[in-house]
Amino acid sequence: MRILDLLSLIKRNMLVFCTIVFGVFVLIIIYANFIVQPTYSSVIQYNAIDNVQQTSSYKNYVDDSSFQDDVRQNMVDQHYIDASSMNNLKTISVNVTPGNQVFSITAEATTPLLARQYATTLNTLFQKKFGRAFPNHHITKINGPSNPVSATSPDMKLYIIYGLLGGLIISIVIVLFKELYGKYIYSPFFTTKVLGVHQIGIIEYPKNSGSNKSKE
Repeated sequence: MRILDLLSLIKRNMLVFCTIVFGVFVLIIIYANFIVQPTYSSVIQYNAIDNVQQTSSYKNYVDDSSFQDDVRQNMVDQHYIDASSMNNLKTISVNVTPGNQVFSITAEATTPLLARQYATTLNTLFQKKFGRAFPNHHITKINGPSNPVSATSPDMKLYIIYGLLGGLIISIVIVLFKELYGKYIYSPFFTTKVLGVHQIGIIEYPKNSGSNKSKE
């Protein structure tokens, strides 16, 4: 099918085409606004004091899944969050700079309040367990937990493009199917000449078929 034929087909089915494009676009925008959750982050800064070269070890300790699981469970124990809602607690990440004694830990969650509570719990547990994990090391908290800031949010420009492209593709497919169905599948030519069907359940046999010969 040529481009001009496709444009002509769309023009003849403009109402259907526009309705589908608009419908898909609206659905994707609703998805972006109400289903894709933004996240917020709260940061705590520490000073490694006399153990500048060990900040990578601290990062590995905090990145360990067992420590992060303890933080999440502590959030539940303090009734900051229900166990069924733990997926609202997002990432815990550590930012270290080689040779710099200052490092930071960031906690992300789906609401500003939850992000701050997450960071507070993280700090309490980290300071409590740090002495046992690194008995000869010393750190001090120098800042935080900071006021939560937006960490990630839906890229609405991207979702608008997805909505328009998705609507165009789906509408073109449906319009083409509608045209082909009406032209080839449901047409009298296709049913009578190709399939040999005059009415549902009645088959037209070829004229020379033995079934049409009268018995002698």
